[in-house]
Amino acid sequence: MAAAPAAAGPWPRGEGQGFVSLSSLIATGRDSLAAPLGDMRFQGSLFAEYGLDADWTVGIDASHGRGFGEDETTGLLFLRRLVGRFAGGHLLGAEFGLGWRQHSLDGGGMRLRAGLSWGRGFESAWGGGWMSLDATGEWRQPGEMVWKADLTLGLRPRDDLMLIGQLQNGHYPGAGAIVKLAPSVVWQWSDAAHLQLGLSLALFGDDEVGVKIAQWFAF
Repeated sequence: MAAAPAAAGPWPRGEGQGFVSLSSLIATGRDSLAAPLGDMRFQGSLFAEYGLDADWTVGIDASHGRGFGEDETTGLLFLRRLVGRFAGGHLLGAEFGLGWRQHSLDGGGMRLRAGLSWGRGFESAWGGGWMSLDATGEWRQPGEMVWKADLTLGLRPRDDLMLIGQLQNGHYPGAGAIVKLAPSVVWQWSDAAHLQLGLSLALFGDDEVGVKIAQWFAF
């Protein structure tokens, strides 16, 4: 497969090809599920990328969230390059991004992000699929580091249906390690648009559970 259909992995978007994802997440703690007016967190995100040529992709990663007594707005411009094609369909990509973060408790500051991505496509009895591993390190003013590693497995049992499972790992200043499971179903409802419905389930370091809805557009 030339590129993963989601916003992850080393696959370049392709010259002149674009992708936009608009998503919303509503989350709460497990202890608050039974309380109709329990604490909630809301987050809206924008991810967009455009292929400059066969190897280079430029993009924007931005979000705004509020809840649990905090507000956070982030934005980042990134550049990703496919740096290696290997036997067996293995691909390796590298990424660098520069952006800003504004937090109601911590204030604002610059963000610098660097990452490596591995991925490959495959065929199975349930249809074509892909797997990827995305690892990033992000420096935030005044000198904090955030480390993330996301493992993704996707299957396409039908031309208009995708099943995606993602294991998200993050290490944040003052919070330690957090591990989440994010399964989702993606339905293609037109030639250029997909609808994603998913869950976010904390497994370690947090008790948050959430529901995500996203709209993807390709052009």
